[in-house]
Amino acid sequence: MGRLRIRNHGKIQAELRVQGSKNSSLPCLAAALLHSGTTVLDGVPMIEDVRTAIGILRALGTQVTVEGSRVTVCAHEITCTEIPPGFMRKMRSSVIFLGAMLARTGEAKAVYPGGCVLGSRPIDFHLEGFRRLGCEVNLREEIIEVRSCGMSGAVIRLPFSSVGATENLLLAAAGAQGTTVIENAAREPEIVELSRLLMRMGVDVRGAGTSRIAICGRAAVRDVCFSMSGDRIVAGTWLLCCMNAGGTICLERAPVQWMQSTLEVLGRMGAVIRTEGMVVECSAPERILPVSYLETAPYPGFPTDMQSQFLPVLSGAQGDSCICETVFSSRFRIVSELERMGADIEVSDDLTRARIRGGKRLHGTAVTAPDLRGGAALIIAAMGAEGDTVIDDFYHIERGYECIADTIRLLGGDACWIV
Repeated sequence: MGRLRIRNHGKIQAELRVQGSKNSSLPCLAAALLHSGTTVLDGVPMIEDVRTAIGILRALGTQVTVEGSRVTVCAHEITCTEIPPGFMRKMRSSVIFLGAMLARTGEAKAVYPGGCVLGSRPIDFHLEGFRRLGCEVNLREEIIEVRSCGMSGAVIRLPFSSVGATENLLLAAAGAQGTTVIENAAREPEIVELSRLLMRMGVDVRGAGTSRIAICGRAAVRDVCFSMSGDRIVAGTWLLCCMNAGGTICLERAPVQWMQSTLEVLGRMGAVIRTEGMVVECSAPERILPVSYLETAPYPGFPTDMQSQFLPVLSGAQGDSCICETVFSSRFRIVSELERMGADIEVSDDLTRARIRGGKRLHGTAVTAPDLRGGAALIIAAMGAEGDTVIDDFYHIERGYECIADTIRLLGGDACWIV
């Protein structure tokens, strides 16, 4: 099932329950390696990236059972310290298993990770952090080997507030003797979620959600049952489907507290937003207003993972908009596909800025998803386009969105797989 045909049937009137957070579930699954007992995670989305993470856990020797959105990991025994290359090349987030393996076994081996092509995303920060904890890091061709005869706490200042590096060092520091301090740490919600799980397991973590996190390692960890929060990026995607198609949508289990920057931009575009607890309702305006300038930034700034999804909606705004990308250099790869649908977007030579000329009604055609979030942008575009849209390389989207065809039908669209 590589291609999906989507046909818009007019304005949306829908209620949806938001799936569990992809970006929180992956590091939490890695954290299960820290404990030789049982870790139960509820609300885990059944998406391709989660299946890859489960494959890694099983390859390392753990027993994993899946019942709906509940994943139970029994890590009584670790039989292998090498993450299989196939899994590493499939998903960049697989690198976070290195930190967990170091904490549990003192060694880990893997090839360089793959995943979406979003520009330069080096793992140098991860490896330098391991060295600061007392690990020996050996690099040869594509192979990464990390070993420790006993990690000790250290002060580690990240050159950039990398989410992945912060997660990896949190996991590794849980197995280090003494206290580790991560300075210029990422503040994203998934860091808070991982820290909450570690604290439930018995690890002393302080400062999660700030730029300075302290971890006291070598705690006696215990069995735990932990629930994932809703996915803020998925929630934002469905809100933007409503903006592009028109109508009203109500989302349950939305992590409203972590969506403020997205909701603020939607308000600037003319949406009427109502929130109560974990429920958000969005009513699209008759005329979408342009956004004169929007810049991505680490949390709590506007998320780079939402940038692509705003492009098709702003293409229909009554005026020109500008988006500046400061995190990943290849986020605008989706532009050429949106232009095939009638968008008028000019990307700067240095690939950091896009000017979206509004007033364009998109039309359905055959397009290809270049990556996960770019693929989500094509779904949003299709929900407001005239005619049929056929999206190829759909596996990119399945990495982060579960039951996507069923969800489109719940939104009032027509979706069917093309063999």
